[in-house]
Amino acid sequence: MTRRERLLAALRGDPVDRPPVALWRHFPQEDSRAESLARAHVAFFRAWEWDFLKVTPASGYYGDDWGLRAGYRPNREGVRHYTDRPIKKAADWGRLRPLDVS
Repeated sequence: MTRRERLLAALRGDPVDRPPVALWRHFPQEDSRAESLARAHVAFFRAWEWDFLKVTPASGYYGDDWGLRAGYRPNREGVRHYTDRPIKKAADWGRLRPLDVS
């Protein structure tokens, strides 16, 4: 079976030659630019011949526009260290405003 056939068959509940498999990780040294993050993901996918790819952007990327600030300190998990958060106390939730995503 091809990767695609295996994954689609498994999703349908059909027999497969083996379970689809993939692992994922963060790439903190590459995730500040889309191009370098894409290259890191593709290289990881090809090196291990996974059946599918889960894209893992920088942890916390969803909060950047609200003021979440992070940096990277090398660690085993490849996650960021948060240096400033927009929510420091319960009242801060009321100050968050909808973002214009257009």
